[in-house]
Amino acid sequence: MTDHQRNASIRLDAVTKVYGRYTALAESSFEVASGEIVALCGASGSGKSTAIALASLLVPPTSGEVDLLGTGWSGSTAGERRRLIARSVGMIFQEVNLVNHLSVGGNLTLVDDSVDPETVELMLDELGVASQRDKLPGRLSRGQRQRVGVARALGKHPRVVFADEPTASVDADSAHTITRMLRKVADSGAAVLLATHDRHAREIADRVIELGSDR
Repeated sequence: MTDHQRNASIRLDAVTKVYGRYTALAESSFEVASGEIVALCGASGSGKSTAIALASLLVPPTSGEVDLLGTGWSGSTAGERRRLIARSVGMIFQEVNLVNHLSVGGNLTLVDDSVDPETVELMLDELGVASQRDKLPGRLSRGQRQRVGVARALGKHPRVVFADEPTASVDADSAHTITRMLRKVADSGAAVLLATHDRHAREIADRVIELGSDR
C-alpha cells in the first residue's frame, strides 16, 4: 500500500453498483487524500453521481469496498454512518434540499450545530447571497439556492467534501467563486471529491479521473 492510499480520507476498491439490469458504476477504484481535490469527469451516464453517492456512504455498493474516514458498510451501523456524515462531511448536491418553511438562515443551522455562524456569514457574503438570509427558499432562484447549499456544506469546516456538479446552476462569476472556495477548503486539509463538467473546476483539481460511459 502506498503512502497516498494509507492517508486516504476516501477510498473505493473495485466498487460496482447495479440497479436491476443497469450497471451504474463498474469496478471503480480510487482514493482521495486529505488536502486533495479529485475531479470525476465523463459524459452523462458515466457514473459520476453514482460514485459520489457511493463514496459518501449514502448508498451501498453491489460489490467492492468503500471507506470514508475509516468507516465502511461492514462493521458500522446506520446511526454511526449518519453521525459521521453530520459531523465531518460537507455535501453539495445538484438539487439543494432546503426546508421551504424555514428562512435561509434557519436552513443553515438546521442540520447540526457544527456550522460556524461567522464562517457561514462570510461565505454568504462572498457568494453574493448575504442579503437573502431572511428569505424563504421559494423566493430564491435556483442559482441562489445552490450558493446557499455551498455555504451550508463548507461552513461546518468539514474533513471531507462531496460536490456533485456544484457550478451547474450558477453564473460564471459564482462558479469561479465556488471553485476557489473548494480549493481553499482543500488547502486547509479537507479531501474534496468533485463531479463536474466545468472546465475551470477541472483546472483546480489535483487529479482528474475520467469515468467511462459504456454500460
